[in-house]
Amino acid sequence: MKKIWLVAAGFFFSLSALYSQSPDDININHIFGVAVRQEKGMIAHLPDTVHYPRSLNPDGSVRLVGPSDWTSGFFPGSLWYTYENTGMEPFLYNARRWSAAISSMRYNTGTHDLGFMFGCSFGNGYRLTGDTLYRDYMLEAAHSLASRFNPVVGCIRSWDFGNWQFPVIIDNMMNLELLFWAFHESGDSSFYKIAVSHARTTMKNHFRSDYSSWHVVDYDPETGAVLSKTTHQGASDSSDWARGQAWGLYGFVMTYRETGDTAFLQQAEHIANFILTWPGMPADLIPYWDYMAPGIPDAPRDASAAAITASALLELSRYDPADSARWFDGASSILTSLSSAGYMAKPGENGFFILKHSTGSKPSNSEVDVPVNWADYYFLEALTRYRGMVKTNNPPEILGGVPGRVFAGEADSVMIMGLDLDENDTVYLSLAGAPSFAVLHPAGQDSAWLVLHPEKDDIGEHTFLIRAEDRRGNISEQEVSLEVADPFWKNIRITASSWQDPNVPGNALDGDLNTRWSAEGEGQWIEFDLDTVLWLRSVSIAFYLGNTRNAYFTIEISTDGEHYDKVYYGTSSGTSLQLQEFVLGDTLQARYVKIVGSGNSQNMWNSYTEVTFGIVYYITGMQLHAMNEGSFMLRSFPSPASERLYVEYAPATAAPLLFTVHDLSGRLLLTRKISLTDPGKESLLVLDISSLDKGIYYLTATQAGKRRSGAFLKR
Repeated sequence: MKKIWLVAAGFFFSLSALYSQSPDDININHIFGVAVRQEKGMIAHLPDTVHYPRSLNPDGSVRLVGPSDWTSGFFPGSLWYTYENTGMEPFLYNARRWSAAISSMRYNTGTHDLGFMFGCSFGNGYRLTGDTLYRDYMLEAAHSLASRFNPVVGCIRSWDFGNWQFPVIIDNMMNLELLFWAFHESGDSSFYKIAVSHARTTMKNHFRSDYSSWHVVDYDPETGAVLSKTTHQGASDSSDWARGQAWGLYGFVMTYRETGDTAFLQQAEHIANFILTWPGMPADLIPYWDYMAPGIPDAPRDASAAAITASALLELSRYDPADSARWFDGASSILTSLSSAGYMAKPGENGFFILKHSTGSKPSNSEVDVPVNWADYYFLEALTRYRGMVKTNNPPEILGGVPGRVFAGEADSVMIMGLDLDENDTVYLSLAGAPSFAVLHPAGQDSAWLVLHPEKDDIGEHTFLIRAEDRRGNISEQEVSLEVADPFWKNIRITASSWQDPNVPGNALDGDLNTRWSAEGEGQWIEFDLDTVLWLRSVSIAFYLGNTRNAYFTIEISTDGEHYDKVYYGTSSGTSLQLQEFVLGDTLQARYVKIVGSGNSQNMWNSYTEVTFGIVYYITGMQLHAMNEGSFMLRSFPSPASERLYVEYAPATAAPLLFTVHDLSGRLLLTRKISLTDPGKESLLVLDISSLDKGIYYLTATQAGKRRSGAFLKR
């Protein structure tokens, strides 16, 4: 969990830097840049906000858990840390979303892990936003946790399973922080007394003479007598389970902070010394899953234990002047190892987790040598603490992906950001060697739109640099390799079940509303091969005689041409000859799009004059830039937006321009129609979005059957 979330955390981070220069191998900008990319990728692949990414399954898929899992708070907690360090609003928005479902656990008296669950999510949320609802949830959770305390034993019961009488695990030291916080917030001293009693009893019974820890101590709930000292996740009852040693260190550092009792500080110092001087500790300080694991040096490592240890050592260095440099150097060495290629994933890999090579429970062969969410959480926490203790001078990190392929005649755009977490630093973005169709707007700022508007003469391969420079002269460059291809619609191949001459399939993609594809009968279909797998958001269809009758149809999609999913059951409006957009609800991968007709309200003919596709070429942050075939420019800002959304547009003709805003379900919320007198001129529209709830919305501009679409975030 985080430090005490209001009092201690604020004090801890307000201290001035202790060290003038960070080690060259710990590039804070780069690490949080990786965190941004991985968390964005994870968010894009999660099915909803009530499932939490915990680790990877044996088949490589992400293991998802619900709010009741002991690890549920770590993913939203990581989002809170990313928001805290980068200031990027989408992470605030998503931290709130994935924290929300955990609130249902606040009355759960059947688990000791409420500190993990609530401290990491709502604790960080309360610290950063002051939302009093978060405070209320946490106080209720603290009462539920306190209900597991046995005054005879002097501890909070850990597990309710197994053959133990009253098991207490070393992990439970971490959950005491919720009780200390509740004491500070409520003034109820019972929370404080329970936490101190548990810590003292654990210090007395959980540790050996060398300050290594057993995992489980079982007590007689009637007398408080110790019945056994064993392990559940370590190699043996006499071994040193790595994560358990880290939990103990972190827990006693935190307990000293909350009590000022030097006995707890001394206990933390002894544990830290045991960890750092263990004879078999690898040189990179990333421990084996158990210090006495069979098969060393080929035994699995546990990066999560290292991340927890690093965070604890950094705080310990604050409280122990005599050995401050030793604890800080140990933490720095661990963070250097964790941020190396051996342990930190490349963006897009590792199931979108940040750290590799953790171990959950080796004896159960569960989560062995995989990423885990608590490793990411304590890694980001440690980096947040580290950042508050050093003066960094890292080169800025460039965020924002550029699509590998764009299409001639289309205007695409992507947000580029220069991330620099050095205090009061400023980043300037620029392009080097860029073709004339690539323009950074506004130039020279730390976040800008890279606008790409290639024409037919630009078809081919292009390479250039995006450059970010901070005010101290540190420069980062990112090479862009870009293919300009033929216009998107030229690559589409069309087939159909049948047709009535001259109403052939190609007429549905010729840009002419006066031609059509037609076939009579139930189940007649027309299929579009998009040439490659793309992200599809919507399909727009113009219907023959669409202003006098309703057409009935379904939309099916496939990535391989063999396995199809029905993604839309529709009926046309019956009032228009123009393109009608049918939003699929979710953005889905597709190469093949098949429209299957069921006739119309007058007969069994299926007739479409034109079909276009809402393609999302790339996702950047919470910005989904969907650029369809069209002839005009569309750009909206800012994102996130609050009261007003500004829309820049430059249509090519004088036809009226219709702006619409839909929610993710396709529901129409806003419309604005504009008459044009000066086509080609760049203009600005201001949309009042104050009535919209927080969330993601689609903005579409339609003119003479041509569309531009994009998305924006309302905060």
